[in-house]
Amino acid sequence: KTIFVDSDLSGSFGVVTVSGSGTADDWLDVDASGATMKQLRLSGNYIHVTGGDVSGGSSHGVLITGKNIIVEGMKVHNGVTENGIGKCSGSGGWGSAIKAQVGAENVIIRGNDVYENCGEGIGVTRGVNVSVENNYVWDNFSVNIYLDNSPNSRAINNRVACANPAYFRNWPPAGPARGFLLGLEYYAGWGNQMHDVLVDGNIIENCGAVRLYKDSQMSGQSISNVTISNNVFIGVPSPLVSVAGA
Repeated sequence: KTIFVDSDLSGSFGVVTVSGSGTADDWLDVDASGATMKQLRLSGNYIHVTGGDVSGGSSHGVLITGKNIIVEGMKVHNGVTENGIGKCSGSGGWGSAIKAQVGAENVIIRGNDVYENCGEGIGVTRGVNVSVENNYVWDNFSVNIYLDNSPNSRAINNRVACANPAYFRNWPPAGPARGFLLGLEYYAGWGNQMHDVLVDGNIIENCGAVRLYKDSQMSGQSISNVTISNNVFIGVPSPLVSVAGA
């Protein structure tokens, strides 16, 4: 199903694409509170989506490539099945339950429940000015919230938890997924744009610590203006924060 105008979405769908655009004064509003779907794609501009249930898709659940997007009040769960169902294996790609991908700009991901996905929970990869706030994110494979090579990215007032071993990372050191990961991965033509990052006011329960990851092609690079503040760590092994090279 493709949506171009304001819509009250109800029913069961495979892929829903919102490719229409609003304006700064008149956003395109989609109320999906009566809908279930396998994937939601947001490629337009000035879009506000509320509610809805996304589950069972093989890769990204909610994929954001548009600008000026708000996603809130959704349940995104039991997806990224390319990495397994029930017991995650990591044998497929690395989809995210909610992904702000290259092209995404001025995005708010707010007040969603994101859980039991065999991929990343919320991933921001080459997004610009993306805010991940007030979400409850738990039991997602490998990492729950991942900010990767995305300038002006923020994770604020989220609750992140790890409990179910089916979603623990399955290679050494085996154990719970990361609560937060700051990434500096290499993407051709993108370079190092990881700067002005805020991780503030979050609660992290029984997950891995906050960490910086760099792939080998970015090993000599640094990220700058990183603030990690006012977070609560419960049952998190030390060091709570490890961002050497920031």
